[in-house]
Amino acid sequence: SPSLWTTATVSVEVADVNDNAPVFAQAEYTVFVKENNPPGSPILTVCARDADAQENARVSYSLVERRVGERALSSYVSVHAESGKVFALQPLDHEELELLRFQVSARDSGAPPLGSTVTVQVFVLDENDNAPVLLPP
Repeated sequence: SPSLWTTATVSVEVADVNDNAPVFAQAEYTVFVKENNPPGSPILTVCARDADAQENARVSYSLVERRVGERALSSYVSVHAESGKVFALQPLDHEELELLRFQVSARDSGAPPLGSTVTVQVFVLDENDNAPVLLPP
């Protein structure tokens, strides 16, 4: 008696752990593109967010490569790794390809990296671009 006391300030910094995978804004993306589009034209943008912090939240995008008929998917479309913008690399032809369905992957920069994928459907709309042809009897 008398009681003695003291105070102290303790700072605790909580480090982020990469425990959240990127989540796409939509469950699936659907877009309609007229055939004969200009090569290199953007057709849509996919977006994924990661609830982690700093490097663990930095998202990069890529195509999940597959074959479309005889050709690689990457001959038709590409995705910008940082922005998620998807580009048509060549004019699309409705008579050749009515629906281009593929997946885009989003991966974070954590260790180990976490990721998710989303399906993209590109419907190629027909234009009146073929003249009638007379067939021999």
